[in-house]
Amino acid sequence: MKQTKKWKLGKRGRDRMQAIVDRITANPECWDQAYWHNYCRSTHCIAGHAQLDAGLPADGDTAWRDALDWFEIPIYGVEVWYMHPIALWLFSPFRTLDDFRELIRFSGKIE
Repeated sequence: MKQTKKWKLGKRGRDRMQAIVDRITANPECWDQAYWHNYCRSTHCIAGHAQLDAGLPADGDTAWRDALDWFEIPIYGVEVWYMHPIALWLFSPFRTLDDFRELIRFSGKIE
């Protein structure tokens, strides 16, 4: 996980990410990083979990924006998630729970 050294989550974003990672750790079958939400809406990627935690409906079209907002990461007027450098890293289908744990640890450090 190389990219997290360039940015950090704020305290609320970090706490929200930790809650999602804890839920996935306790219930791994609720997570599939390859899909915003699966067909039956029982598994979600990190963005899908954030969208639901924010109290929003499961919507693959807005999941990335809703998740960035939930984690308090600015969108900077970007129109598609794969053009946003942080979203591209966060929502990669290859991201692992260890990557998210490292982001949480790194975001908690004071420099």
